Amino acid sequence: MGAAIKRCFKKAVDWYWILSLKRKVVFLFAMVFLLVFSICFIGFRLVTNFNYQEELKNHALSRNLQVEESLKQYMKNLDFTAYTTMYSNWAQNILKADYSPNDKEQQIQLEGATHFLSNISQMNKDIGVAIYGNNGVFVMTGKEKFDPYYKIEDETWLNILKRDSKYYQWQDHCGYLESPGQKNILSLYYTIRDYHTFDHIGYIIFYIPTEQWDFLKVESPYNDCILIKNESGNQVESNFTKNNVTALGGIFEKLDGFKTGETIARNNEKQYCAVSYGKSTVTGWKTYVFSFHSDKDNTIVEQFGFWALVIVPLGLLIFFIAVYFSNYLSQPIIRCKNAILEIRNNKFGVTIDNHYQDEIGELISGFNDMSVAMESLISQNKTMEVLERESEFEMLQQKINPHFLYNTLEIINGLILEDRSLQAVTVCETLGKMFRYNLGDDARICLRDEYEYIHQYLTIIYYKIPDLEFYEEIDEHVLDIPFYKFILQPLVENCIKHGFQDKREECCVTIQIKEKGGKVSVIVVDNGCGIQEEKLNQIEETFSLIRLGVKIKSGKHIGLHNVYQRLWMGYQEKFQFNITSRAGLGTKMEIIVPKEEPKC
Repeated sequence: MGAAIKRCFKKAVDWYWILSLKRKVVFLFAMVFLLVFSICFIGFRLVTNFNYQEELKNHALSRNLQVEESLKQYMKNLDFTAYTTMYSNWAQNILKADYSPNDKEQQIQLEGATHFLSNISQMNKDIGVAIYGNNGVFVMTGKEKFDPYYKIEDETWLNILKRDSKYYQWQDHCGYLESPGQKNILSLYYTIRDYHTFDHIGYIIFYIPTEQWDFLKVESPYNDCILIKNESGNQVESNFTKNNVTALGGIFEKLDGFKTGETIARNNEKQYCAVSYGKSTVTGWKTYVFSFHSDKDNTIVEQFGFWALVIVPLGLLIFFIAVYFSNYLSQPIIRCKNAILEIRNNKFGVTIDNHYQDEIGELISGFNDMSVAMESLISQNKTMEVLERESEFEMLQQKINPHFLYNTLEIINGLILEDRSLQAVTVCETLGKMFRYNLGDDARICLRDEYEYIHQYLTIIYYKIPDLEFYEEIDEHVLDIPFYKFILQPLVENCIKHGFQDKREECCVTIQIKEKGGKVSVIVVDNGCGIQEEKLNQIEETFSLIRLGVKIKSGKHIGLHNVYQRLWMGYQEKFQFNITSRAGLGTKMEIIVPKEEPKC
């Protein structure tokens, strides 16, 4: 490793010494500027990171103490409200009396008690309040309904309540509510005693959704998140978001290992985070405060203003000096690059204005000579390619005629052997019409002519397959577009020769010529024996070779290969040839070509 570093350093030094004087000055200024800037920036970031971590730690600790104090004060207020209520005269009277649902005077007292509890609820932000008496009296206020079958005597913690006269319970759902509409409810139970005899006469219950705790919603310059857990480690309340949990990394899983008063800071990629842990002396609950500062980069930039006043002008000065000295060299290079891009986009013969008298001028002159020579060479190659393609296209087209003629002569021979001379004459006349069509020199004809040519072909085929059924779906307005000769006939012949070779029942061929998405779709469908998957893969592989320019030897499906090769030569990437086949069901061949302007 050390030897490799030495070699690299030596190469860098050698490279520096062979630079021109102007380049050395620009390079030296740039390196000094980068070095000074890097040292200042790194030092400033280290100091700023430390200060932010300490600031966040102090804030998290202060916020945690605030939460503990707020929770403590909140519970004290509820204790005061509970004791004031349970030792009021009206509460003592209704709980010590013999309760009778039919006693009107008692009902009036209970209505007054309900109104009093409603006032208590409103003064404490609509918390639920209920009085549960040993004599059967029950008074409640709030949005929920009390479960009439609830018995506090069945609770396992009742002895603790009687011993301590107060019991806190955090629940997902309250058992004493008939149909709780809220989750995460804090229930506070107090025992009520006769203030003369100190006998137990009932209970008072506060049920508070933790989402109503205002001390969790304090405005702060930091993004504070608070988590409260009860003695069992279950979450009582939290205002966390998914992004907050992600920013904490692995800290969130290690909360149970914190010590009381402990505060840690974590420096993430985009956030500072400080975590403070405390424990409430009133409820015994654990409180965690997470303070985030997601705008640290912006704040650092703001505090970096003084340095920017010095660094920015210096950087601009070095920049303009570098531009001034490098402009002489960069401009011709940029023009050469743009010229190369134009050549890559098939715009040949591009030249560059040359005003230089040095080595750069020689380079540009060489580029111009190369561009002109390249344009001439490509033009010659295109001419040769067109001539070669026209010759190859004509040879492929001529392969179709003898192939079809051989099949037709077989039909005529069969008719003569069966002593069906008139039918043989009809076939010969039709064959003559078809060959007159073939004598045309145009490689592209009207699609309508090709369509009529198919009808003449089927006239001959009917004598070979009398049961052949032919169906067609034609859009007349697309029959006038230009199309290549001898495309449809090999496809139909392929259906008859290969598709119906072993078929004994009805043989059907369907031709569809329609407009499809701004293009023209030509479909030939048969209900023959179909093409085996292996053979279909071979055909697709042959099509791929044709696209790559590989010469294809004649084979079983010469008609398909011939058609595909002529379409590829004529349309290149602008056409599609899709074959869909299932063994025993039939084959569908679809050709999609561009819709050109009618010329027929």
